[in-house]
Amino acid sequence: MPPEVIDNDTQQVLAPTAPPASARPLEATARAAVALRPDDLLALAVQRGDGIDVLRELRKNSDVPVIIATARGDETDRIVGLELGADDYVVKPFQTDEVLSRVATHLRLNRLTRELREKNLALETRTAELTAEMQRRKQAELALERADEQLAVMSGREAERWNVAGLVGASRH
Repeated sequence: MPPEVIDNDTQQVLAPTAPPASARPLEATARAAVALRPDDLLALAVQRGDGIDVLRELRKNSDVPVIIATARGDETDRIVGLELGADDYVVKPFQTDEVLSRVATHLRLNRLTRELREKNLALETRTAELTAEMQRRKQAELALERADEQLAVMSGREAERWNVAGLVGASRH
């Protein structure tokens, strides 16, 4: 079942089929927000000062996108919320379609960020594998060079021993 976007003040369901299917509304309490550790998106309704505390606590160990929805819309409040780590800030009353578009945008960005992290991890792993392979090949190349030098010395000795030193040439590098 798709998630619901709920107005925290009125408890009215704003969008029973909000796209995409991973937004998670949450009452603004520090313990609940931190305990749930949502994977995709946290819509944080700030009614008092506790929403900022929730955000601070959440940012200590989570990078989940956070959209603050509040009636406090002055510039200072918006700046503080964004500087403390909110990804977006909407002021009530707001247009439901606009908020749903913002939710969809943040979910898309979060998904792309996760995919990028996974690809970076895969690239780092592959880089480490290739670096190890390059070192292994360099060691093999050095071993071959040493073997070639030893073979050249042995060939020279045998050529002198059989008195054919002028007929045997050295290998090229």
